[in-house]
Amino acid sequence: MSANQLTLWYLVASICFILALKGLSSPLSARRGNYFGIAGMTIAVLTTIAVVARGRIDLILMAMLIGGTIGLCASCGKRFLLKKLAFDAQTGQISVEIGMVLGSGNLASSSSPEQPTN
Repeated sequence: MSANQLTLWYLVASICFILALKGLSSPLSARRGNYFGIAGMTIAVLTTIAVVARGRIDLILMAMLIGGTIGLCASCGKRFLLKKLAFDAQTGQISVEIGMVLGSGNLASSSSPEQPTN
């Protein structure tokens, strides 16, 4: 995959994420926002796997397993946190999820993948 193709796919994924955030701002368009988010994440993950597939795919699978475990623990911890902070269900859930998304975005952006070769 060339650098231009890689950049184009990541740009499409970024646009999907922006549209997902816009869609999630209203209850009427939340379903469409979720679909854009799913599409963006799928494109981003498949593009990353296509770049790294030339290297060690086992590291990606191990990272996905670790990330899934952290996500499972975070979802269990979210219930505890909502009870601890005494938020009402809707507001508390949204605020905790936004915090988790922003935190995971910061972690993902802090890594520096290798530059693709043409």
